Amino acid sequence: MELTQCSFGSESIELMGRVCNEAWREVQTITFYPSPKDSDEMLRLMVMRVMAAVAAGEHDPARLKVVALDGVEA
Repeated sequence: MELTQCSFGSESIELMGRVCNEAWREVQTITFYPSPKDSDEMLRLMVMRVMAAVAAGEHDPARLKVVALDGVEA
């Protein structure tokens, strides 16, 4: 995902943080990653997906959470 030319306002940053935190809490209840490295990579991918969606114009928290959780396996 190429986000090098993106800038986000404070409202978008707050939205992305809130969505990612909610999604991450859900991931922690439904999945188990055997190492911190695996967890870090999953969180990084979730954040990147949400950032890309916001950069593309999505601002609905429910849809962003779906984007964040896309590909997460229980």
